[in-house]
Amino acid sequence: MKQFLSEINISANPDEEFFLKIPEQRGMVNELMKNGIIVSYALSFDRTKLWIIFNAENKVEVMTAIDSFPLREYMDFEIFELMFHENVMTKLIQFSLN
Repeated sequence: MKQFLSEINISANPDEEFFLKIPEQRGMVNELMKNGIIVSYALSFDRTKLWIIFNAENKVEVMTAIDSFPLREYMDFEIFELMFHENVMTKLIQFSLN
């Protein structure tokens, strides 16, 4: 399994429908996180940019996930394959078999 970073630009002036779809978007993101597809999800303070780390076999799987987002019509994105992604939680969760 590989990891990918998606940098997503969100429309600066969203309409009312955008705001109505936010709960559905959050629900989908939570489900993808629960299933280990999304590793992390971050939104910029000005709410115009998202950064998402995905576990996937290839970029097509990442694009398929993004295309299924309820807010997809408000998004433009790029996908980057990562060499590695480390964070505090992965360091803390490492168990010793001793």
